[in-house]
Amino acid sequence: MEDKKTLIQSLPIPRLILKYAIPTILSSLVVLIYNLADTFFVGHTNDPAEIAALTLSFPLFMSLNIIGNLFGIGANSLISRSLGKKDVETAKRVSTFAFFSALAGALLWSLILTFCRDWLLPLIGATTPGVFRATSGYVLWVIIIGGVPTVGNLMLAHLIRAEGKTGLASFGVALGGVLNIILDPIFVQGLHMGAAGTGIATCISNTVAMCYLLYRVLKDRDTVIRLNPRFFGAKGPMVKEVLSVGAPAALIILLGSLCNVVLTHYMAEYGEVYVAAFGVVQKVGSIFMQVTIGLSQGIMPLLGYCYGAGDFQRVKEINKWAFGITACFVVTSILLVELFPGALIGIFTGEA
Repeated sequence: MEDKKTLIQSLPIPRLILKYAIPTILSSLVVLIYNLADTFFVGHTNDPAEIAALTLSFPLFMSLNIIGNLFGIGANSLISRSLGKKDVETAKRVSTFAFFSALAGALLWSLILTFCRDWLLPLIGATTPGVFRATSGYVLWVIIIGGVPTVGNLMLAHLIRAEGKTGLASFGVALGGVLNIILDPIFVQGLHMGAAGTGIATCISNTVAMCYLLYRVLKDRDTVIRLNPRFFGAKGPMVKEVLSVGAPAALIILLGSLCNVVLTHYMAEYGEVYVAAFGVVQKVGSIFMQVTIGLSQGIMPLLGYCYGAGDFQRVKEINKWAFGITACFVVTSILLVELFPGALIGIFTGEA
């Protein structure tokens, strides 16, 4: 732990950002690849109803990320700031509160969808029998059954990153991604299960990844992460700190998901082909978005620790370099999309 603190305070900023951000960016890309693999394998069934199911399910799936960001981003910030102040006791209590609160939120959302699935899915655009069946199967496995392990996996990664152990967090997330890529063709093409098959693959993968990270945390004697209910001292100021930082991150995803719901609801009137096309375009955009998300998550513990230690100049310098790197990447991304749109779309489906 002391070695990591020394690195954060003394390593040149460009090297510091690369050291902490690259593992997170790589894990984000692995997550992206397994999300793209879902669309790739389902897309090559050339069944618009199955592709449309992934599109319609996306906002519901992102609701798990809303829960994860609400508690995970907020806890990450407060833990890293507490470590900067050398307040280990607060870091321990925050990790316990955030982890169990997020699991409770995921369980509640799973229960809501269990009882509301039949009327909610037509509301978001699953209006034909084929699309409803495929969407329902995916939601069953990814959210109703797999919601808790998915959020647990996200939360453990956020908490581990707060200590500066980005490599471990990234490996755990990547483990689930690689497993998902292996299982997708088995369930989708081998067993001909379509969107429901990708849901089963995602559920299994996130469960395995959560169990791995949980094992590493419980085994680590040097960690401040405590997952023992006796540390669940949810005091008002601590809860406010976690939610006040996590709420904007959750709100961004919530608003994006609501936009998708509105768009797919009205596009569904034109047929499932249009919904499927929208979903493929979303996946292309997510390729570039995940890199920026990985960068931002990678520098979060650096910013939090330096802020907690009172080194505000270093906070400004880290931000300046991160924004510069992001700007260069964004310009490159726009050029690629504008120059090669057909090639990018063709990766995911051959359906005219």
